[in-house]
Amino acid sequence: MLITGSSQGLGKALAKECAKRGFSLILAARRQEALEEVADSLKKEYGIDTEVVPVDLSTPEGVDTLWHWCKKRQLWPDILINNAGRGLFGSFENQSEVDIHHLLYLNMESLTLLCHRFGPKMMAHHGIIVNVSSLVGMIPTPYFSVYSATKSYVVTFSRALFREWRDKGVTVCCLLPGYMRTGFDAGAGIEDTRYLRLSASLGLEVDKVASYVLPRILKRKSIIYASRGNALLASFLGLIPISWRSLVAKLALKNFVKEKE
Repeated sequence: MLITGSSQGLGKALAKECAKRGFSLILAARRQEALEEVADSLKKEYGIDTEVVPVDLSTPEGVDTLWHWCKKRQLWPDILINNAGRGLFGSFENQSEVDIHHLLYLNMESLTLLCHRFGPKMMAHHGIIVNVSSLVGMIPTPYFSVYSATKSYVVTFSRALFREWRDKGVTVCCLLPGYMRTGFDAGAGIEDTRYLRLSASLGLEVDKVASYVLPRILKRKSIIYASRGNALLASFLGLIPISWRSLVAKLALKNFVKEKE
């Protein structure tokens, strides 16, 4: 099993949950020290085989490095979890082009390329690909405009690929979590204390999310939510007319953003 973004947050929690079930793991993320710490901990506690690949998947070089690492060793995962991603919060005109570029590449292009490269290798042994989206992928979300658009892409791409590859030996699942207690807020540049309190109060513990979603991944569910509550929320969001969704999101977030005069 290959898990990207596995040095912290949901990726780390999924790695632990998979280790409990005896899966051998390839862990990929930017921070080598953190990766090795996770790998060593899982190896000691569960006796599994672990490999670490320090890569920055927000760059083409990172995708190439991960691919060639696996190719050189002929280590082809039965399950690929494309969890690596980042957020970006605030008024669009104030966001730097560098941050936007890295967000677009990491959340969409690298995920797509990893599916394109690993998917054919997984067809012979009925593999599973999990693409991690978000509930905001269902809603055009002001102040998360680029981020929500990338997660919408992940949903659409995953749903299409599920239909395209289902008879070719690969199941493509899309995971849509809501708020979780991770480092996402800090990584997205969110500083508003009210928002951070709200996020913390609504956020699910990643260990509970991992234990909830992994059985659904192994059952090859095409759409997976992080909890029953998230599934109900997704059903509600689906009832809101598309023309109203961005307004609902803006009203929910407007008090947390200081507009530029």
